[in-house]
Amino acid sequence: MLHYKFDRGVHRHEAGEEVATAALIDRLFYYDVTQDVAKQAGSLRYQWRRQGYTLSLADATIAAVALHHNLALLTDNRKHFPMPELALPPMESLPS
Repeated sequence: MLHYKFDRGVHRHEAGEEVATAALIDRLFYYDVTQDVAKQAGSLRYQWRRQGYTLSLADATIAAVALHHNLALLTDNRKHFPMPELALPPMESLPS
């Protein structure tokens, strides 16, 4: 999912950012989408759909991975992750 989300976004940025983005991706840890994570993603989509909010499969899966592994999620698309139990630290607090 991470590669998918980055690949979709990187083409909207300036030339040269693709190389920097690839270098960043190469340094990250990866977590498998297990059956438990997939079930949690489906549950998140169902719960939020009942409240009138449609989560994309990618965003629900990313949130489920973070929740399953008790990870904070860094994103500038906070509105895509409305789950109160999900840790979303402010981007301003990150070192540059």
